[in-house]
Amino acid sequence: MVIEDVETADIESIVKSNIMRDGSKSVIIKRLSDEKNNWIGNIIVGYSKVLADTGVNIDETKSLLDTNALSIQYELPEYKPADEDRF
Repeated sequence: MVIEDVETADIESIVKSNIMRDGSKSVIIKRLSDEKNNWIGNIIVGYSKVLADTGVNIDETKSLLDTNALSIQYELPEYKPADEDRF
């Protein structure tokens, strides 16, 4: 997902404020999922300028995220829910 200008994007206000809180004006987001296509997280690349003003090649950045997301995903610790019996 590419959000070229967060301020003018049609996204939920909580998402917009979370992105802008870190000073990002545009973002490229890669969704991470397991082998069953269950969502497990996102990799977010934020830019301090609107993408049109950065000279960033969006297709190349998305390709790098696709390639590297697999490596990053397998290095993350596995999520294990808390044992419900202990409460």
